[in-house]
Amino acid sequence: MKIKHKLLGLTALAVVALLAVLGMTWKANERVMKINDSSTAVSHLEVTLLNLRRNEKDFLMRMDMKYQGKFQKNYDHFQSQLTVLKSDLDGLSIAIPSLEILPTAIKNYQGGMLTLIKGGYQQLGADIFRWPVS
Repeated sequence: MKIKHKLLGLTALAVVALLAVLGMTWKANERVMKINDSSTAVSHLEVTLLNLRRNEKDFLMRMDMKYQGKFQKNYDHFQSQLTVLKSDLDGLSIAIPSLEILPTAIKNYQGGMLTLIKGGYQQLGADIFRWPVS
């Protein structure tokens, strides 16, 4: 075998190795970008959860039924964001154990809030929650 053929073979091997490294880097970069998107989705989920809490506090402070609609709208938004996040994490093969109990906890939270609204506000009346004016 001539030296020229050996050099061409080694050059071809180096090019193939470079292409393989480039391909692996590309795939790793795509995965990192998807993980970054999921991290951003978690941040948005947290903001939506804070909005739910704000709607609860606004209702308790003002006793206005419009906050029930806002609460339900934010709850539905939270559920859709959670579904998207779960599908993204499943696509990445990432398992988060606390994410499995979150739907049940948020459903209980929503049920408690609706019970508070129906039981405290609608049945007893809004006046029961107001401080006596002197």
